[in-house]
Amino acid sequence: MKKLLFTLASVAFLSYTMTSCVKDEEPTDNNKTATGIVGKWNTDEMNLVISDSITGMKLIDTTVVYGQGEMVQEFTEDGMVITTDVEGSDTTYYTYNDGKLLLSDMSDMSDPTELDATITATEATMTGTTYTLFPVDPTTFLTVKIDQRINATRITE
Repeated sequence: MKKLLFTLASVAFLSYTMTSCVKDEEPTDNNKTATGIVGKWNTDEMNLVISDSITGMKLIDTTVVYGQGEMVQEFTEDGMVITTDVEGSDTTYYTYNDGKLLLSDMSDMSDPTELDATITATEATMTGTTYTLFPVDPTTFLTVKIDQRINATRITE
């Protein structure tokens, strides 16, 4: 179940992507990022509610609490997010503008996942809803709705 949760979280919204704003700053010329979002974030808690998108029946309703360093996201200046957890690391891409964080597996930002981001100098909360296909067996897929909330704190070194 934990492996399934990690897989769903990674595919649907890249588990966890946290952001920051030390102070209000203008986006770069290519509009990929704002300087304040750059840095490392520790995911403190992730709440997932996964339900059948047609019937509304809850399939999973769980909150995962992470210890310091168990799930870390590093937002780079060039629009990449490097997520490191107990299973290794993964790289994805992001843009951040006007409280909206977009995440994509593709550098051209195609098919992004959108999260609403509330950012302070030390804390971030991301919320959003995504829909994805979940394989039931090799020939059957279920469309699921994933409501997520992620809380993170900035890592200062």
